Amino acid sequence: MRLFAFITAGAVALVLVAAACLSGDGNGESLKATPGESAERVLTGTLTLAAGNSSVPAHPDSLRVAGEVCVAVGGYSDIKEGASVTVRDENGTVIATSRLAQGSTTEYGVTNDVPCAFPFAVRDVPEASFYTIEVSRREGLTYSQEELTALGWEVAFELGD
Repeated sequence: MRLFAFITAGAVALVLVAAACLSGDGNGESLKATPGESAERVLTGTLTLAAGNSSVPAHPDSLRVAGEVCVAVGGYSDIKEGASVTVRDENGTVIATSRLAQGSTTEYGVTNDVPCAFPFAVRDVPEASFYTIEVSRREGLTYSQEELTALGWEVAFELGD
């Protein structure tokens, strides 16, 4: 029961930290527009590596809880904190860029067999008909403006088996 409470508390803390990071500009400023000002378009997302494609450097061979720092391994080593996130318009023109944040485990598990999620936020995304979102050297995924609006400008990618 204590372990469950610890895991639950850790998961709640991770969600609160992620929400705080993605809800402002990093300087305590809200991303909401004030009256008479246009709203900033922010694309948020998460790239998650499937279980077995990452490791937890602090404890390589032990029990995992959600929220531990993790890193990609093998053919996914380009997916890491600071990797580029590029947004292109329908013409292939780069219209906005950002970087992946630090990866963290998303589930409870044993050894390195847990998914690892890397969040990102791309600010000041200009209007376009279509948006292609690329992470690192990976092929991009394309969304129409209508699709992103329906998703609340939040996307999720998964790599790995």
